[in-house]
Amino acid sequence: MKTKKLRRVRLTIKQHNLWKFEASLTILDRQDVIESGMAGLNLSETPKVPPKTETVPTPPTAAPFVKASITLTSDNRILIQAGPKFTGDAEIPGYFRLEQAAGDPRIQLGVEAKKALKKHPKTVIYDIPGILAAASKPTLVKSSWTFETSRDAADNLLIHLGNDVKTTPVALFGTVIQNVYTYIKANLDGDIESITIHLPEGSSILASDLTKLSDKIGVPVLTA
Repeated sequence: MKTKKLRRVRLTIKQHNLWKFEASLTILDRQDVIESGMAGLNLSETPKVPPKTETVPTPPTAAPFVKASITLTSDNRILIQAGPKFTGDAEIPGYFRLEQAAGDPRIQLGVEAKKALKKHPKTVIYDIPGILAAASKPTLVKSSWTFETSRDAADNLLIHLGNDVKTTPVALFGTVIQNVYTYIKANLDGDIESITIHLPEGSSILASDLTKLSDKIGVPVLTA
């Protein structure tokens, strides 16, 4: 009898508003071959029919719940921990861009946004922990930032995304976390129980803003 044949298929999955990523899927094709040899079979005897047995179906195993963590570093990295069932990248570049060239605006995050930095230095956003720190310190402006910022009449920090579109540090943070959450879900065999955010010293986010983000994505978002 022939053994099982292993056929490897490579799928490319594209996500419109996140990273372009690939996933490999191994498919095991079982090919049962009937032996043609009849040696040892006495055709003069009536073959015995084995008694029927009832097969009790095995209930499906529930997918595990995972406590994920997302770390935003001061050197522009996003670190992801989501257990052994997570098959995505554990580290991605911490760069964000709102592409508005044609049609509807499209979010670029990670590698794609970082690649756009050379051509679009004023609209690629990074140093999210530094932006959160500057939100509460009006005098803090980093000269290393190539993107544009300003203050409104109430001295609130605004980040310029291009084409007269501006956003706040909290809205930027929430959008990044929401997209990273979507990325984790797409590469995880299981359900996410909660997300813990790790920020460098000096950066913070209000508990009320985390509550709003939790309600939006459907899982608790906490800080370490």
